[in-house]
Amino acid sequence: MTAATELVVRWSGGSINLTGWNDGPFGEYHVKTFTNGTSWGNIEAVRRTLRTAMLDGARSTKDRDSNRSIPLKLKVSAPSHSALVGGEQELDLIDGRRCELVWTPPAKLGVAPTVFVIDFADLHHDTSTKDWDLGYELGELRYGLTLSALPHAYADSWITMPALVQGASVPVTVDDCSSATGWTATGATLSTSAGKLVVTPEAGSTTMTATRSGSVDLTTDRYLTAWGNRPDKVEVANGSTWRTLALRGMDGNYHVYDGTPLADPTVDALRFTWAAGSPEGVAGALTAMAFVDIRKQSGPRSTEARQQTRAVEVPGSRRTPASLLVQSATTPLGIALIYGGPQYNPAISRGATHTRATTSSNLSGSQSTLTSGSAIAFEVPATDFYTGSHSMFVCARPVAGGVTTTGTLTATIQLRGATGGIILETVRTQTLTWAAGEVKLDLLGAVDLPGAALPPGSLTYVRVELGWVKDAAAPDERNLFIDEVLFFNRTLGRLVIANAGLNRKIWVDAANLDVDHDVVYAGSGPKYDAAPMSLETELPAWAGALSMNPGTTHLYVGTTGALDTTVEATFRPAGNTHMPVLVV
Repeated sequence: MTAATELVVRWSGGSINLTGWNDGPFGEYHVKTFTNGTSWGNIEAVRRTLRTAMLDGARSTKDRDSNRSIPLKLKVSAPSHSALVGGEQELDLIDGRRCELVWTPPAKLGVAPTVFVIDFADLHHDTSTKDWDLGYELGELRYGLTLSALPHAYADSWITMPALVQGASVPVTVDDCSSATGWTATGATLSTSAGKLVVTPEAGSTTMTATRSGSVDLTTDRYLTAWGNRPDKVEVANGSTWRTLALRGMDGNYHVYDGTPLADPTVDALRFTWAAGSPEGVAGALTAMAFVDIRKQSGPRSTEARQQTRAVEVPGSRRTPASLLVQSATTPLGIALIYGGPQYNPAISRGATHTRATTSSNLSGSQSTLTSGSAIAFEVPATDFYTGSHSMFVCARPVAGGVTTTGTLTATIQLRGATGGIILETVRTQTLTWAAGEVKLDLLGAVDLPGAALPPGSLTYVRVELGWVKDAAAPDERNLFIDEVLFFNRTLGRLVIANAGLNRKIWVDAANLDVDHDVVYAGSGPKYDAAPMSLETELPAWAGALSMNPGTTHLYVGTTGALDTTVEATFRPAGNTHMPVLVV
């Protein structure tokens, strides 16, 4: 390799320079790495073919990336036979050490060092060249060193990034969309259905609009949020001038628009436009669209008490394992839930069809009372869910705080059409017991959601009914407070559940070459004082540490105890083969 390139194998307490001189056990030796015969290898994808109804072609999915093989062509030279053998011994010992290969390109390229994490190494004496045995007389020997390394290249430095709350603000309702009053439409008719404003295209329409008249002040609450089918364009009117708002992001079926570019944030009207062939319509035709409500708020998304949507900005181009820290400065965490996956809200208490009491100490900030022999329901749009298998959890506690409560909790999960007809139904039942005053998060089972393919613009919704029957042997009434109901997509995401109890910190560390499983630690001081938690008792079998995906990694974080949590992720950015200079 060129003199300007440095290649080093390092481990805790030592290193070998593969492009220069080293102090060996029996004297100095020099290592040269040849360009010919050396490469960084390539990432090998592990894929599987999915069975589908397609007659021709195949659909495959990538399960993971497999290790890469890095071949190195080396020459070891030394002034004495003993020093030469000492160099060979040190190269041979790479296989017994947890090592990293660090490649530093020429500085003039402005490229940062790139790190490959080595799993194992194979060293062999290269006798393929003519007169290889003359090397003993010349004081030089040639070797082939093959390194099996983790698939991705990593930056040479660890970084810690905060997982920022996505808009810890209280939404203000602009229009609950329960009536068509104040609305006009072109290319469509307006109606209401199940408390929703429905925009139905007229025959032959290729574009339709729905306009709401009435002043809206976005001076402070500068984010406009529409819950329903995403329009192709959202505009606000200042007098006779219409301006288009920029889409900032989505949270489930919430679509967030930013009003900050407006010279005058006081608007006179809102206009929503859909076009044929749009993401929400069928090519060449429009379908009916619906709104549940329109809100404004100071941040792009709302939070519900101890549940927060967070985001981590991740440099690089490949996912990388991380260590997550969830902590509170003053308050025990209680039960902590950390979910990394698609950007959606797994909590459905927001869709309660009944009145919930405000309870600031709860995970959701409110609660429903579920009496024995009765049922309560929650309804959310089916398009809130990403297709896949979901684990259903219920967070609850007994109303009678001083006694043990036992009974049977039944969840009926239905996919319903716009008019309420049941399309699919799944029932999950568990016999549960609460100790006196205990708050529990119980897994009721796995459910496929939405459960069926949905057409664009679908008005179907998911209805969840919870029924409760106390133990017949109980001498008095044993009712429940239902805090939250959660559906975590385990097809697309990873979940960690840890009962931190009175601890104010938990760390979630991904599995690595030294520890073959994920580890959760809990404590209130520094990490070295924290105690590992049992994976078998604290985590579902499918749960695991969270990988940071390049770009923005979205997290849902909930704690039953602390309200003032902060979250941060420590990781090394990853790439294919080369890492740029990091600016964070």
